[in-house]
Amino acid sequence: MLPKALKIRGYPSSDSVNWLVLTTERLVWSIGGERRELAADVIRDATADLKQLQRSERSKLEMRQLQVATIRDGEYSIELEAGAPLSGIWNVLKNLGARNRSAIKKAG
Repeated sequence: MLPKALKIRGYPSSDSVNWLVLTTERLVWSIGGERRELAADVIRDATADLKQLQRSERSKLEMRQLQVATIRDGEYSIELEAGAPLSGIWNVLKNLGARNRSAIKKAG
């Protein structure tokens, strides 16, 4: 983590291979022990696959996965604790994406 980065939220899991940390500078996560990292300024949007959720017969409150779209690198899946943790991170990522899209629009 960068020295100037401020931790916004972290979601460790009991198995230590699935976790997520969101700072003011980046999103870092691990699923199945595979670590990924994105700079906050490349996040374009965060979405949920509602069709998949419907097929799984789970409620929105049981949803655990989000897709994070970037400005240039494609899309990544992240897993979170269902409920408030997922909702909180989703809102932050949506706001980051809106800020980044606005900055690109102003620069272009």
